[in-house]
Amino acid sequence: MTSAAPYLRLRKALIAPLPAPIWPTGLVKATLSQVPPEAVHKLLKATFRDIAKPCSAWYAALSTDEEYDPALALVAVGPDGTVAGYIQSWTSGFVKDLVVAPEYRRQNIGTLLMAETFALFAARGLSHVDLKVERKNKPAQKFYAGLGMIEVLD
Repeated sequence: MTSAAPYLRLRKALIAPLPAPIWPTGLVKATLSQVPPEAVHKLLKATFRDIAKPCSAWYAALSTDEEYDPALALVAVGPDGTVAGYIQSWTSGFVKDLVVAPEYRRQNIGTLLMAETFALFAARGLSHVDLKVERKNKPAQKFYAGLGMIEVLD
C-alpha cells in the first residue's frame, strides 16, 4: 500500500467573467523583468527552503524554461520599492510559485496576484488554472478554496 502524495492538485475553472483586480494605492503591479531578480530570489529563498541555487542560476533556469513567459512572472511592489509578493506561472496554465513577504501578508496581495494570473490565462483562452499545494498546508488550502479552487485528481 502506498501513501498519499504529499501534494494536492487544485484547479480554478475560468468559465465565469472574472472581475478585474483593483490594486490598492501604494502597491504597483510589475513583471519580473521590471524589478531586480535578486529581490524576488531573496523572498523565494526565505519562503521556500529548497531554493538553493544562487540568483544567477535560478534566473537562468527560470528564464530559459520552455514554459516561461515574462508576462506570467508578476511582482507586487510596495511603496518603498520592496517586493511585496511574487507569482510565477507556466504557459500551460500552472501556477508554479506564489509568495508574499511576511510584512505584507493579510493584505490581499496573494489574492490580487492570483486574480491577475486568472485574468491573464482567461484572456489567453485557457479553461482552467492548476497548482499544487502541500497536503499539510491547511492555511494555503483554505486560501485557494476561497479563490474557487477545487481538488482534482493528478
